[in-house]
Amino acid sequence: MVGSLGIFILLKGEQRIVILAFLGIIIPLVIFVTLSNLGREIIKRYILRKYALHFTGFSKTLFYLIKEKPYILLLNFFLALSRWCVGALSVYIIFLAFNHNPGFFYVWLILPLTIIISLVPITIAGLGIKEGTAVLLFNTINVPPSVSASVYFTFTAINYIIAGFVCIYYLYKK
Repeated sequence: MVGSLGIFILLKGEQRIVILAFLGIIIPLVIFVTLSNLGREIIKRYILRKYALHFTGFSKTLFYLIKEKPYILLLNFFLALSRWCVGALSVYIIFLAFNHNPGFFYVWLILPLTIIISLVPITIAGLGIKEGTAVLLFNTINVPPSVSASVYFTFTAINYIIAGFVCIYYLYKK
């Protein structure tokens, strides 16, 4: 949802129309495939194949969550939103450290777009893809590419350092 808003605000004319049309086709298609028996059979037969056994009970759990425990999905939504806000605040603070103020709202719009794009399995954990996308999107609001690249590389480095400390702490406690 935030990503679609970011696309609508940040991109211009034809780019906006193409991407929103693509999303307008893909999202209903994914919903249909996920919720219909025919779509799930196609996924089992042609995509999962021999791994389908590992996914038994997935649709039962999905429908259980949707019907019986929608508050868990709502909680997940708010946790994801808070993660985006904390991440956007971190990126915004790093921008301020580089003496640039793109505006918190723009950082808040661009961060989810970079997260979504990093999910495309081109590189490991979206490395390079996320930073390149951020440079491109921040360039649309007149942030110099060198600054936005430096900010995102710093943000990525900080995340990896924190993850390393957490892993070391976990291994030490174990």
